[in-house]
Amino acid sequence: MKKPLHLISLILITLFFFVACSSGSESSGTKQKLELAETVFQARLFQPLAEGETLNLEIVDEVTGIALNPTRYRMDPVGSAEYTVRLPLAIGSVIRYRYVRNGSQNTIEKDSSGGQVLYRLYMVKKPGQVNDLVAGWDKQPYLAETGEISGYVYDSKTEAPLGEILISVNGLQTYSSFDGFYKFEKVPVGEFPIVALHTDGLYETFQQNAVVANNSVTPSTFGMNPAKLVNVTFEVRVPEVTESDAIVRLLGNLHQLGNSFAELRDGTSLVPSVAPVMSKSDGNLYEITLPLPAGFDLRYKYSLGDGFVNAEHASDSSFLVRQLIVPSRDAVIRDRVETWYSGGSAPVKFQVSSPVNTPASDSLSIQFNPYAWMQPIPMWPTGENSWTFTLYGPFNYLDQAQYRFCRNNQCGVADDVITRGINGLGYLLDLSNGTPLTINYQIAQWFGLEPINYDIAGLTKADHLLIKGFEITAPHERDWLSHMDAGLIDAAVNGGNWLFFNPTWTFKPDGNAGLNPRNDTLAQDLHSIMRLSNDAGLSFALFPKLNADDSDNNYWRQAELSYNWWQRWFTSYQRFILNYVDFASQQGINTIIIGGRSVSPAFPKGKLPNGSFSNTPYDFEEKWLGLISEIRARYPGQIGFALPYSSSLDEAPAFISQFDFIFIEMNSALSATNSPGISDLRSGAASAMDNHMYKLYATFQKPIILGLDYTSIDGSGSDCLNLNSSCSDVYRNTQNETLLVDINEQADVYRAILLEAAARPFILGIVSQGFNPAVAVQDASSSVHGKPAMQVLSSFFR
Repeated sequence: MKKPLHLISLILITLFFFVACSSGSESSGTKQKLELAETVFQARLFQPLAEGETLNLEIVDEVTGIALNPTRYRMDPVGSAEYTVRLPLAIGSVIRYRYVRNGSQNTIEKDSSGGQVLYRLYMVKKPGQVNDLVAGWDKQPYLAETGEISGYVYDSKTEAPLGEILISVNGLQTYSSFDGFYKFEKVPVGEFPIVALHTDGLYETFQQNAVVANNSVTPSTFGMNPAKLVNVTFEVRVPEVTESDAIVRLLGNLHQLGNSFAELRDGTSLVPSVAPVMSKSDGNLYEITLPLPAGFDLRYKYSLGDGFVNAEHASDSSFLVRQLIVPSRDAVIRDRVETWYSGGSAPVKFQVSSPVNTPASDSLSIQFNPYAWMQPIPMWPTGENSWTFTLYGPFNYLDQAQYRFCRNNQCGVADDVITRGINGLGYLLDLSNGTPLTINYQIAQWFGLEPINYDIAGLTKADHLLIKGFEITAPHERDWLSHMDAGLIDAAVNGGNWLFFNPTWTFKPDGNAGLNPRNDTLAQDLHSIMRLSNDAGLSFALFPKLNADDSDNNYWRQAELSYNWWQRWFTSYQRFILNYVDFASQQGINTIIIGGRSVSPAFPKGKLPNGSFSNTPYDFEEKWLGLISEIRARYPGQIGFALPYSSSLDEAPAFISQFDFIFIEMNSALSATNSPGISDLRSGAASAMDNHMYKLYATFQKPIILGLDYTSIDGSGSDCLNLNSSCSDVYRNTQNETLLVDINEQADVYRAILLEAAARPFILGIVSQGFNPAVAVQDASSSVHGKPAMQVLSSFFR
């Protein structure tokens, strides 16, 4: 998987050279004349290497996969803890690289905050030198002097702030908020380049050096120039062996070409289902025209799958990634795929028939597991309930791998019943007898797609409900986007009129937070979801929620909760909320909700998930009031405050009076029995509404919206009393395939709550939380999509 090390020592190169790919192998197609410049990478180590170890500079391949196809160059020592290497690089290139310690095993560098470096950024403008400091390795943290870099990013022509600009300095990465602000803490002392880029290249890449002094703040505010967009047409001729039904995609290092700007759990970076599909124009010729930013360093490839599986290869079978510095005017790029094979010359063909109850709007995906389950790849339709996929490689990695099939890219959720589950076992791809090989498979039954048998007699419309909503589960997966439209239309057809979306930032144990594209939604995807929501006729609202690398419960369990920690945490939360307040204001979104279960320990006199007090500082009432005032100053729309339901609603913070409505998140027990009837559940719902919710309403005179987050686990009516834990914890901590699903009990819970809500005019809305619009499946989650609870909602909503 790793390329051999290259020992490089080169003199200054200023000649013109044909550059077409970054793999070192010649590719077929348009040749671009690019000037090369010698770039010297100088790395200083905080801690010297052990005897016998070497240091390598690793240029990562973001298109094939950050962890899958790096090119490594051995560096020469120039002292006890300093190393250098000289490389000829094309002017205009933006290099993604990091340092790797080579000893008994390869170890990727850690940044000065202790996280693994995803990659560093450097833009080649002319011959030059990059000075880096390698802060640490596993179990060797950085303990030396540090400072801070902070500032604002703005449009150099309009001076408008720029949000979600990726900014990198010495291995650290962050994204600007929508007011343009960014901040790096714990930056090592020294002089380092700051590199900033837009994930779709809409602004020219920015680079300048910054000097960091010990225990001080280095201001770095800068403007970025809007990029000129040009129409680039890609024409590619594929090999004659390419199946006529094949879907050819253009993959690349832009967000619009599938790039996630993160290392996903399988080591790749691209999500193939959202990358653009090329049109077949003539025989084996495919084409697509895209608006691209002039001057952008585009790395791209053609693929019948993703960046790793079924992607094009060079004639020597190596992975191929092409490079194009986007020209300043419209252009046509003519390429030819040499081969889809990484070895051999015969494929594996999968021919799959799906059950007759497969929804007409669904598509099939195939997923491979050579070392972990990879990103699902859309299969190619050949007729009604008939699908195919021809695998060309790389067979050296896929022999003895597992494979399985699922619906709408939702592998692990909506699988063939035999291979279901996030960690389910697939079928063995045995290539010991060679290829070609044809695998014919009939999917006998989908998991979670059974006929619904639930009696909805006696249910009537609740006329006073103004908000009839669905809340998309957080965090959502990016591969939902290509299948979200059908689910949102289904929500609207069943009477829904609002969509609530949970944008997230990832909160770290030290109290800091920021956008992490591996877990959090980028603005381009948020725009797409807004458009799909509007197309379905649903009003759109934002409900930002905390996201943690671990579960929310574990996050709070491990939190320091000291005074200084809380101050740092609230500063992060305030920046997070104001970020989406600014976004909502800019986009004309007229409703936003803050607070909620994920941050309830931060309320004044807040409590942790285990019930103990969270030790919030004495001034947190003032901090929340200050945040509300700041929101009102920046945002003209409606603002709601979310509370987790409990019997202590009468202890709700007094600042709720400053909001327009109250959103109560409800997933608590309605019964103390394992198999409650409707009357028992209604009694529990009535008690909650009359004894607790009404008092809240009477105190603050604010309309109440209920958010229902009940799983489909057997025991949901008692909050999994039979499992000695809350249903949310059970669902989060248990493999889905081992949970006992009871979709009728979830429907009973919805029925009971809706019947009681219909009789109480102070409840003006119902929102079904945890909604998965990408697929209808009767799993253990709280999503009602495809379950009888949706029928219950439909009866009330319509």
